[in-house]
Amino acid sequence: MKSHTINSKDCHETALRYLCHRDRTAYEMISHLISKGFSQDVIDEEVEYLKELCYIDDERYCEDYIQYAMRKGRGPVRIRLELKKKGVGEDLIQHTLETHFNSQTEKEAAFYEAKKLLKQSFGLECFKDEMEIIDERTLARIGRRLASLGYHGDVIYNILEKLRR
Repeated sequence: MKSHTINSKDCHETALRYLCHRDRTAYEMISHLISKGFSQDVIDEEVEYLKELCYIDDERYCEDYIQYAMRKGRGPVRIRLELKKKGVGEDLIQHTLETHFNSQTEKEAAFYEAKKLLKQSFGLECFKDEMEIIDERTLARIGRRLASLGYHGDVIYNILEKLRR
């Protein structure tokens, strides 16, 4: 019994050290503790305890991560993929993405990223009334960049059509 208590204490200390750098999902915490060699019973107990203390909260993590990713210019496709890799449940991802992204906000974010890329990489300016002519090669690069950021294909196509005019 004493070794179980010591093992629990070590597990708790390891978990807190892992959390001190940034928030984690329950899946990330479980994976980390497994890699450190703790038993499944001790891990389950520790994760439940951390959830009770609100040190691990997948909903909060999902919300914060989506806001962070949106500030970085990422689209919903990439955000969904990254959250799945972190072990967040599909229903939670879907619900949280729906609160942040609709077709209009995704188009606006993608257009902003396209304009930013035009200005930074090509030195081209986009204005409402006056827009420099953009060649097909540049448009293709913008399309690939938007795809890598995780925007939906129809949104990318609409942005490229808008830039062609």
